[in-house]
Amino acid sequence: MNKKHITLIFIFCILFSSCKKGKNYNSCQNFVQNFYDWYVPATLDESGILASNVAIKEKEYKFDPILLGLLKEESKKHFKKNGDISGLDFDPFLATQDPYPKYNVLKATIKNDICFAEIEAMSLSGVWKGVSVVVELKFNEGEWRFKNFHYGRTKDKADENLIDLLKEIVKI
Repeated sequence: MNKKHITLIFIFCILFSSCKKGKNYNSCQNFVQNFYDWYVPATLDESGILASNVAIKEKEYKFDPILLGLLKEESKKHFKKNGDISGLDFDPFLATQDPYPKYNVLKATIKNDICFAEIEAMSLSGVWKGVSVVVELKFNEGEWRFKNFHYGRTKDKADENLIDLLKEIVKI
């Protein structure tokens, strides 16, 4: 091989890897937005069925196995016999008890096959409310999976993300 061929191969490799990174960014953002576009209407349904239970049943393949297992355990413990909530008292994917009608991926960043997508809510009056949750995803075997949901800093560090909250609930 001569220098010209090596240079062309090198340029091709650089272009291919940068295209792949762009594809991962777009695929992460699209993956999350598609989930929220599907999920939010379920949260607004007043049938009494928890939207998070619908998500882990109908979209279980979108969740990391550790997160999925914890969500299923929490779901079993969610209501006590008298109807009181003994698990999460808010929607784990929206970080609220009162969902807004629209959620948008504001920004997604990727580092080492981990994507962090900032989710923003829109009020009924059409005002964007700022970042309500940061979704953490892992790219594994050619697809994105939800790994954790981060809620921001709190006094109790265990309240800052879904995995830690679920671990506390499941051990009760």
